[in-house]
Amino acid sequence: MPTGSAASCDDWLRIAHQQKDAYAKLAEDDPTKYKYPIGLLTWQCSENSLKALSAGHKPPHSHDLDKIMRHLQRNGILTTSEISELRPYAGIVTGSRQYSDNKYPEKDPLYWENLSRTSLISICENATNILNFCDNRINLPSH
Repeated sequence: MPTGSAASCDDWLRIAHQQKDAYAKLAEDDPTKYKYPIGLLTWQCSENSLKALSAGHKPPHSHDLDKIMRHLQRNGILTTSEISELRPYAGIVTGSRQYSDNKYPEKDPLYWENLSRTSLISICENATNILNFCDNRINLPSH
C-alpha cells in the first residue's frame, strides 16, 4: 500500500489476489522449488486479506495475523467464532512463527529446506481459505 493513502477493501483484496495468483503459479508444478517465495507470498496474501476487512479505519501496521484478527474483533468486524475459524488457517500459514523468523531465518536456517511438498500445499490452501473468507465477508449482499 502506498504510504499515507487510505486503502479501500478493494485495494487490499486486489493485492491479496495477485499474491495468491503468484503463489499458486509457483506451486503449480513443484512447490518445493520455490519454498521461500511461496511462504512469504502466502503470509502476505493472508495479511492483506485480513486488512481488507479493516478498510474504513486504520489497520495495524503489523505482519502479525493474530494481532490483525484481534484488531478486527475489537472493532466489531470479526466475532469470536470467526476468529476461531480463521486461527487454525493462520497457524498453518505462519507455521506459528513470527514474520521476521520466516523472512530472516537465523533462528532456524533449515526451516525452508525442511518443509515438505505436502506442507507447502497445505500452506497455500490455508492462505486461500483466509482470502476466500475475507472475500466472502466483503462481498456479502447488503441487507
